[in-house]
Amino acid sequence: MKDINKLIKRKLKEELEYSGSERMDPRLEKKLADPNSMFAKNPAFKRGAADVQKLFSKSFNEILSRIRRNLGKETLTQSELVSAISGNVFRNVARIQELENRYRDQLAEIAISETLNEMEVSDDTFEINASLGRPSSEVVKKMRKEKAKIETKLSPKEQEVLEKNMFKRDIINALIAGVARKTHYIYEKPEVKAQLDELDPELYTLYNETVPYIDAMYFINEDNMEAAAKGDGILAAVDVNDVPDPDGEEGDTKTSINATAFIFPILCHEISKGIEEALARQGYPSDTDMANMTLSQTDTLKSETDALRIGPPILEKIRKILPIELFDKSEIGLIRFFFVELYKIHENDFIDLMKYVISDTASDQNYAKREFEELVEKARVSKQRYIDYLMSQYDEDEEEFDDGGLGDQDGEDDSYSGGKQGGFDPNDYVNVNLKDLMKDLRDKNMLN
Repeated sequence: MKDINKLIKRKLKEELEYSGSERMDPRLEKKLADPNSMFAKNPAFKRGAADVQKLFSKSFNEILSRIRRNLGKETLTQSELVSAISGNVFRNVARIQELENRYRDQLAEIAISETLNEMEVSDDTFEINASLGRPSSEVVKKMRKEKAKIETKLSPKEQEVLEKNMFKRDIINALIAGVARKTHYIYEKPEVKAQLDELDPELYTLYNETVPYIDAMYFINEDNMEAAAKGDGILAAVDVNDVPDPDGEEGDTKTSINATAFIFPILCHEISKGIEEALARQGYPSDTDMANMTLSQTDTLKSETDALRIGPPILEKIRKILPIELFDKSEIGLIRFFFVELYKIHENDFIDLMKYVISDTASDQNYAKREFEELVEKARVSKQRYIDYLMSQYDEDEEEFDDGGLGDQDGEDDSYSGGKQGGFDPNDYVNVNLKDLMKDLRDKNMLN
């Protein structure tokens, strides 16, 4: 046992990369060195626990950089960090809620519209309901606290398929969490800050002083994380369901995203999480039973906590590999098509590709970049196929089309081949009216 503890301590020293004197909870440090932890045993992490430790370090250091900047310090002692969190979070949240109570409806509207803008998704794509407050007991009850027992007797082959799908889903959940954490800093965007300042300038200041501390709590207090994994003190949630489409024909459905959170930035977090979760459905196993078994093993509160801690740096690795033009305003909506294509990849190919994404080796990164070029082109094809239909139905002088909407694309086989596709040159898009299009597609039974 002493030899194992010495090895863990040595690995901690080697792989955790702190940028100052601040430290994670020692219990979390020990968990991160465990080769059998959820992500360490995932084959997408080629170096196992070493990769997990490095990514957790990056996530923690990014949060610390915000806190130090706010406090005007280059580094903090551990006691200063803990004191800053305990002395500010609960007091600030109380003041935030006092102010937000005056503008609940306005803040909910801003959260919806600005999160849709941030996600580059049309407001016709989903039915989104958002509110400030605590989630209902019904929603909290739906949250899975532990892995469900699999009643079906699986063959060795089926067990292997399930395990691969679990590995894939764990990474997708991390990406969903990464998108959500990035979005809860949406108040930093000048256009969002301007709207908040119109309500009350104190809101921005309080968000800026509070949200990084909330993020830091995920790393320095394992007691809180263990309590959250049991469903205690849930302050935010999102529920994604298919509901009857009021604008469609009988039997038509639309994805409904119902988000609730105790403060505005976390409400944006939950909305974006719901949007990305809805898109990630296209990454489910095609077999319904396998999909249900996979989700029953991966989508737990404990897994969500770990995903939120490791997801942001994985997402950042993807964004750094993607072609820069993908983030140009002329390509609005394309990045969501890209992620749909990524989620759709077969579990074996997905895990193999993510090995190169997560790796820090230059040759691995270059390989991932080449593979992403194929997926970006596939995303362009999916989007262009959607636009081509619009062009066949509408004149060029129709109302402006918001091309951030997404839909499952039918047509020729376009499965991921593991290599770059070349020669695609998408045409310029034509402005059309999305709302009319969606109704027309439903009338023709071309859209679920």
